[in-house]
Amino acid sequence: QPPGFNNRLSANWKLLLQIAQHAGGGWPEQARRASIYLSRTPYEPSMGVQLLAALRAMFAKDRTQITSEQVVQELLADPNSPWHEYRGRGPITKNQVAALLRDYDIRPVVLHPTKRADFSRHGYRAAHFNDAFARFLPNEPNIRTLKRGREGM
Repeated sequence: QPPGFNNRLSANWKLLLQIAQHAGGGWPEQARRASIYLSRTPYEPSMGVQLLAALRAMFAKDRTQITSEQVVQELLADPNSPWHEYRGRGPITKNQVAALLRDYDIRPVVLHPTKRADFSRHGYRAAHFNDAFARFLPNEPNIRTLKRGREGM
């Protein structure tokens, strides 16, 4: 057993580590490294799930809709948020927000139609997120996105 594996953690990995030991070759060491990695690494939600959590907080302010520009402004309001250096290319844009939400089958819609196509405001309606919020976020309405590393643990 790896160091620090006791009680439940040891019991959870005991059988798998024994199977790897009997398999021989490089399996015992690979299984040992994997068990340490999987047991010690905290869950970090994907950027898409972090975005859903941020949007749920935005919609919790009695909003039924929000423009794409407002989404970006609110994401960047916190100077410590991961959205300031999205993918190492600078602040997140409304097109990048739309690309992340596409994975959840959510697309921006025209919220404020005008006769000029280049002036119409696009954004999101709260109702479009009901399924994604229910499937990907815990029931707790005040979810906070996790920070990288083991801060606060």
